[in-house]
Amino acid sequence: YTDNADLLSAILKQIEEAEALVAERLKQEQQKQALVQQEKQKAATQAKAQKERNEAFDVAMSTVNKQLECRTTINMRDIDIAVTKLRSLNRTRYRKAESTIISKLASCISKIGRSFPERAEEFKKRALRIFPNNALVANLKIEPKDPCDLSLAGLGARGTRAICRDPIKSDGDSLGRGPAL
Repeated sequence: YTDNADLLSAILKQIEEAEALVAERLKQEQQKQALVQQEKQKAATQAKAQKERNEAFDVAMSTVNKQLECRTTINMRDIDIAVTKLRSLNRTRYRKAESTIISKLASCISKIGRSFPERAEEFKKRALRIFPNNALVANLKIEPKDPCDLSLAGLGARGTRAICRDPIKSDGDSLGRGPAL
């Protein structure tokens, strides 16, 4: 109870201003927390996406490694798909692994070329499409298989499957075939 209403109005005004200030600070703090939460969610999403890319990279790399175990054949289509995937998923990791992939592939093509030269030539062509202008693959020398190797010696009397002919060449061009041996 007071006769001075001005004093009460001033105190009431100060209380209202203080409440408005507290409300504004609370609103700012909530906005700040919302931004922090968004950043955390964004970081978690990015980490999850990176983990998925790394897992996909590992799967593609295992596909390449499986093909480069160097059996009697190589599925060059699988290697092409996997290498393309590796390049798109993580360029930095791919660049580190590329030279190893190429050297293993070249070694495998060379190994297959000793037994199956025609197959190896096809693998070499496809490898050059996957790794254009690669000197290691381009310089692979694949010797053609001798059609008259020692495994046929003494088998001539067993029919046409045991007969071979040497190619006749002049300046690298094939002119025909030699006599039946």
